[in-house]
Amino acid sequence: MGCIVIHISKETKLSDLLCVILVLMTGFVRLFRDNFKSISSNIIIFLLFVFSAFIWISQIKRRIIHPKVQKYLVATGYMVILLIFVRTVKFVFFPDGHIACRFIWYFYYAPQTFMALFMFLAVLHIGKSQNQTISKWWRLLYIPATLIVLFVLTNDFHQLAFKFIDGFDNWNKYTHGIGYNLAILWVIILFLAILIISLSRCAVSDYRKNIWKPLVPLLVGMIYIIIFFIDSNNIFMQLFKTTEIICFIFPAYIESLILAQLFPSNDNYEALWSASNLSGGIISLKGDICCRSKKCVSVTLEQIIKAEHENVPLNDGNVILKSHAINGGYGYWVRDISDINKITDELENLGDLLMQEQIMLEKENRISEEKAKIEQQTMIYNEIAKSSQNQIEKLKGLLENPPENEKDFETIMKYIAILNAYIKRHSNMVLYLHRKSCFNSDELRYAISESLEYIQLYGITAYGNYQGEKTVSGKYVLLAYEIFEAAIESAIPGADAVMVNLEMADMIKLSIEINSPREYFPEDYRLDDIVKSSGRLEVEIDEESEYIILNLPIGESI
Repeated sequence: MGCIVIHISKETKLSDLLCVILVLMTGFVRLFRDNFKSISSNIIIFLLFVFSAFIWISQIKRRIIHPKVQKYLVATGYMVILLIFVRTVKFVFFPDGHIACRFIWYFYYAPQTFMALFMFLAVLHIGKSQNQTISKWWRLLYIPATLIVLFVLTNDFHQLAFKFIDGFDNWNKYTHGIGYNLAILWVIILFLAILIISLSRCAVSDYRKNIWKPLVPLLVGMIYIIIFFIDSNNIFMQLFKTTEIICFIFPAYIESLILAQLFPSNDNYEALWSASNLSGGIISLKGDICCRSKKCVSVTLEQIIKAEHENVPLNDGNVILKSHAINGGYGYWVRDISDINKITDELENLGDLLMQEQIMLEKENRISEEKAKIEQQTMIYNEIAKSSQNQIEKLKGLLENPPENEKDFETIMKYIAILNAYIKRHSNMVLYLHRKSCFNSDELRYAISESLEYIQLYGITAYGNYQGEKTVSGKYVLLAYEIFEAAIESAIPGADAVMVNLEMADMIKLSIEINSPREYFPEDYRLDDIVKSSGRLEVEIDEESEYIILNLPIGESI
């Protein structure tokens, strides 16, 4: 399926690189700590980790717009700070072997356990809108997490997490028990669940090829564990302690999911606006431009405020400005009417020429040629307008009476984007059909892909699969796309999933699966045209899903 690829922003790359460098610097601090004995190396390491954690937290707040996801991931960042803090307290403020050190060591498992839980709860919100909530039953996971932490904290009473071979006097010598195994198993299960949910809920199948990215921090952790069991006193173990590796692996795992685009974010959102075909932008109440497309003209805040209630002409009246108030500012857009003004001016000039008989005779041939060309263009434009009349009427009605509510306005604009994508692609097909009778089948694939992208933007799960490439009859491509749009419009709003499969072999086979459509697609839709084309349309209903299967001939090819 075609998709908009949001490239990783330069700010994200630099921030991630800085975090990695800060973590690596902790190893160099230990390597050269004998050169600055007056300063505690543990304090420096603490500051390096805290600095990198706050950088990551700020990046999460910038890129993650879903409030609940942001809350859980920010909480994960603070758990990292808490873990490195208690570790620093253990080594800086208490002598080695002190009883407080043992209980601080037990406490390590509190932030570690809840970090994994917070990350899992954040991933559960993938694919859900900001107004949707996950099931309250997931909160029950706090119970086993709390029990695991309490089990470790009370180890002195049962020694089922850590068994001290020589008793409490030499508690650094121990073996692992069932409590420790449960804590580690908890983290492993949640990490695997996070990866599986991220893959299954990823709306763009191409992004799943990036699964290797979240596996990198997991591989780093596995290598560390292997080295630890082989030789726990080697130089790598001395430079990077287990607690610090945990403080790195947990955020790195989430960050790699974001970089792999398996975890939704709005990184580089400004670049998406800049590359957009829209002519508009967003401005704050202070007059600061938040986002603006390259095609949009420069406007002032005063003009935008005025455009909320009336059309504001710009560029000598060749552009019309409109706006709508949103939370914290305004959304605005412009419409180019230069062609309309040009036609109006030409008509006025033509009227003047008609008043002069001599000039009229001299220009008669040119006018005749222009007239024939205009008539031909008018015929094509009338054909385009007639074939897209229903969508144009819907579009006109929605734009003339936009809702005042911000949320409803956003929903309407997303639905308008679906209609606009169809009108644009359908018009291009009609124009192309007047030049050539045969299309490459990719034209239909691109049209359906673009529609699915805006359907997905509307909040509906959308997926397309395409097989084969042929040179096919343009009229059959046009018919297939019109039936596809009719099926979509009959299902929206209401549907929650749209799956499309397009196969190009001996026939054009278009299969559409729609879950919970607003109304079912009529079996006799365009029946005469389909029969005349030697095609076949089948509509099947299975519980809340409908299956629309269209078969059309390839037609004449070249």
